[in-house]
Amino acid sequence: MPRVRDPLWEYVESTAQKKNKCKFCQLEISGGISRLKYHWAKMIGHDVSPCTVVTDEVIELALNAITEIEDRPRVNKKARGSNSKEGNTSSSFNFGSQQSVYRASGQSSTVSYQPKVLELLKKKEKEVADAMGVKFLVANNLAFNILRSHKLREWCLAIGKYGEGYVPPGSETARTKILGSLKDEATMYVKSVQESWEDTGCTLMSDGWTDARRRHHVNLLASSPSGIVFLKSEVVKEKQTGEYLANFIMSTMEEIGSHNMVQVVTDKASNYGSAGAIIQSRYPHVFKTSCATHCIDLILEDIDKLPSQAHKRTKEDDAKALVEVIQSNAFWIKGNEVVAIVEPIVKLLRMVDGDECTLGYIYEGVIRVKESIKVILNNDKDKYDPYLAIIERKRIQRLHSPIHAVAAYLNPKFYYEKIVKMDNEIRDGMSKVRQKLLTSEERKTFTGEITFYHARHSKIFTPMAVDALSNTHPRT
Repeated sequence: MPRVRDPLWEYVESTAQKKNKCKFCQLEISGGISRLKYHWAKMIGHDVSPCTVVTDEVIELALNAITEIEDRPRVNKKARGSNSKEGNTSSSFNFGSQQSVYRASGQSSTVSYQPKVLELLKKKEKEVADAMGVKFLVANNLAFNILRSHKLREWCLAIGKYGEGYVPPGSETARTKILGSLKDEATMYVKSVQESWEDTGCTLMSDGWTDARRRHHVNLLASSPSGIVFLKSEVVKEKQTGEYLANFIMSTMEEIGSHNMVQVVTDKASNYGSAGAIIQSRYPHVFKTSCATHCIDLILEDIDKLPSQAHKRTKEDDAKALVEVIQSNAFWIKGNEVVAIVEPIVKLLRMVDGDECTLGYIYEGVIRVKESIKVILNNDKDKYDPYLAIIERKRIQRLHSPIHAVAAYLNPKFYYEKIVKMDNEIRDGMSKVRQKLLTSEERKTFTGEITFYHARHSKIFTPMAVDALSNTHPRT
């Protein structure tokens, strides 16, 4: 009987190099569908990086597939051969376990058999479990995006391994004994991350928010290749001037070691702008960078303000006129066009709005978005110019940073495949990064290494390194 094609192949493209390419993030890997399942499920430790733009539906499909793979019983080939005759004469099955064992003439075989009825029952049980999970979210007023949490999925997998009869801990046990042990674990994690800053440096990120009592808070977090850690939060009791914010940020820098700081990321509000200037005057080696997520949000807001050719409002814009607009072909043609234009921008937003390190992808990501919009609009300059003008204006005003350009250039995949090339912006960024972050002795070494890199020398781009370009993060 022919094997049924795995439905997840729908999200794979074959390349000329006989590799499989993820349709979401364009990652190319060698091997079959199994590695891509771990890639989509965002499960680390399987020789493939997590996908940053995969949809929730595919994550669920991949996780289900992985669960089936890992739960699949191992078949003893010798036993399978010796018991094949008995297997045709018995109809007794043990329905009490997930791995139904074939029984013949009172003797148990090591051959596992999954009747279709069990598969149907398992599917129904999953539907019930899914519904109960959604009820839990609604009853406790929890956001649905909590289902994207890796920790939730790890918990579900742990419950599955425990088996039937698992009962969650009581609230008292959870908030005392278990939380206490997790606090010790978290403290050790934070300490290990902080120790890594001596080698890699870190990025200080500020985040402001207002609580239900209309009090404004400022959070500070530190990001590095080893992970993101929360540092402190402060309730703002006075006017948020640039000087106030700068003093709050600089006091934290001194606590964790200002020499470990590579950049400070904030939004582009005027008070944060003046705070950044104060910080840079005191710490010349630190870059001031705007939040990429905030910048992309503003791009989408400005696109929403563009005049629509499908609907020109008039004073007589009543319900009848609105119906005519909605029923017109022009409205839906323009609507589909806008959705297509916004899609690559939203993909970029999803990429940067996560926990993964995306610094080496932002510069190239903006280039890719602009090229995608040109293709969508059939390279019609009159059509794509307004969109590209918004993207470029926001990039220059808010997102442009030497460190983004250099990170893209030093992303080996982009440079080796000539996606990103040396230009004036990258050359200027390289000069500033070299001057700010390296000692005079380190600059000599850096100059020699960058010469090899620029020439795509085999000393750096070895065959093994080239093979790893598509499935390994640059920082590894």
